[in-house]
Order: sequence, then structure tokens, then C-alpha cells
Amino acid sequence: MMTPHEGFPLWRFQMMNHREFAFEEILNALNAGIFLTDDDAGVLYMNAAAKHHVEARDAICIVQHLRAVDAAARCSLHKALTVFASDRTETPSQRRSVALPGIETRGLVATVLPLNGSNDTSLKHEATAAIFLERTFEPAHLPCAAFANLYGLTRAELRLLMSISLTHDAEKTAGEFGIKMTTAKTHLSHIYTKTATSKLADLLPLFAHSVLRHELTDEPLDDEVAS
Repeated sequence: MMTPHEGFPLWRFQMMNHREFAFEEILNALNAGIFLTDDDAGVLYMNAAAKHHVEARDAICIVQHLRAVDAAARCSLHKALTVFASDRTETPSQRRSVALPGIETRGLVATVLPLNGSNDTSLKHEATAAIFLERTFEPAHLPCAAFANLYGLTRAELRLLMSISLTHDAEKTAGEFGIKMTTAKTHLSHIYTKTATSKLADLLPLFAHSVLRHELTDEPLDDEVAS
């Protein structure tokens, strides 16, 4: 049986046999934090790495239920968990990635996966989502909207960055968007400041190595990127 951590809710996930004990050992050996949550974002299970992140209270914590420390990220994470909790079909919504900025560190990336009723486990009637946490300096590939939220980019700044990452030409991008080059340079200046870069030679590799490449021709979702 899982030993509850002092100050946290009692875990309802109980190891039933030696296979599950062995599986828990594997989960605890992973660097990625793993949570299983119920309809109310209550934590049913967390591995050792997840427990470490909760205790640090830098990007994520447990206050009755799992929540992000950052207010904007808290809304995004809650929205993702709520969507999955309401969809108990055999083919639930696809995974979502949420950037969780930290207080003392750059933060974490949470990948939220839905769990449907077909998984044959003792949690199949309780767990609605699995959440995987990775540090941002690890090779996690984000949706463009998550990248924007992580660095605080506006929709206009993200659209400009997405286009320049494909053309490698700020002047051409400005012409395509129908904006003055001075406006494009202002956006770029803000992006440089927010991403701690100083030129395209630094910014574009950061963006290219961070995001899902197939999203670069898509518009970011309005409700996922700041205005």
C-alpha cells in the first residue's frame, strides 16, 4: 500500500500484488513526474519525481487538488483536466501540453493525457487523466501556444516568430503581415527580452528545438495565448 505523505490527501491507489509493486518501483525510478488525477483534479497517485515537484512548490502544488502555482497556468491546467474528466468515451480528446512557469526556476511542462474506461486497472473507474512533468531544459517539444505561455509572448509576437522561423526573413514576414518593419523590430525586441536572447541566430534555434514543427503553419488557439 502506498504510504501517504504528511500533509497530502490519502492516496486511493493501492498496490494489489507484486506486479504492481514492481511497476511502482519503475515509476519511481523515472526522472519525469507522473500524476494520476480524478474528475476533480484530486491526486490519486504520484511517483517520487512528482512528489519532489510538489514539495518544492515552485511550479506546481496540491491545495485540495493539483494546481499550478502561476495563475495563468493554473487556468490552463484546470481547463485541460476538466475537458478530460467530462470525456469518458473510448476515444477521448488528444493530449495537451501546458507550460508551468516557476517562481525560482524556468518551470515545468505538463503533458496531460486522458484516460478512458477501457484500461483494465484498479483505477479505471476513478482516474481521468495522467500528467507527465518535465523540466523545460529537457528535450520536451511544446505546442506553439505552450511555448508562448512559457515565455509570456503575445499572439502577435508568436505569429511573427512562427513566420520568421519558416522564412528566416523578418522584412519578408513584415510585408506578408502588412506591418511596418519598425513594428516587426519592436515585436522582436520584446521577444528577445522575454526569451533571454539577443538575435535571430539565438532565438530561432531555441524556438525550433522547443516546438512541435507541424504546428508552425497553424494559428495558435486564442484561449491559450495571451493577448
